[in-house]
Amino acid sequence: MPKIDQRAIAVNAAGIADAFRIAQITDHDGESRIEEISRLHEGWVVVMERIAEAGEIMERYRVQRGTTATWGGELPHSYDIWDAIAQSLWTSIESEPLGTLVRQAIEQAATVEAE
Repeated sequence: MPKIDQRAIAVNAAGIADAFRIAQITDHDGESRIEEISRLHEGWVVVMERIAEAGEIMERYRVQRGTTATWGGELPHSYDIWDAIAQSLWTSIESEPLGTLVRQAIEQAATVEAE
């Protein structure tokens, strides 16, 4: 089984954080939503920890697919995954377990790419 790549986790977390910020900017009520998310998670540190954890879940998903699995190869492009995860976090971070949100976002991005 392939190893978890710590650098990939960091890159994934950065990509998700960037896409999360875009979700805030494009939301007509982004400022109040970001305040709500921060308040529900007792501050920004916890929100960023959740984003970092999502990056790790994303990497674990890739590793589970085998030694040749790569984003943009047999898996959807990482940019599409980051966007899908960030959007899921933006809309549902407080209502679903993080692992469920990430897996659903990956599956959604894979479905869109296949169409």
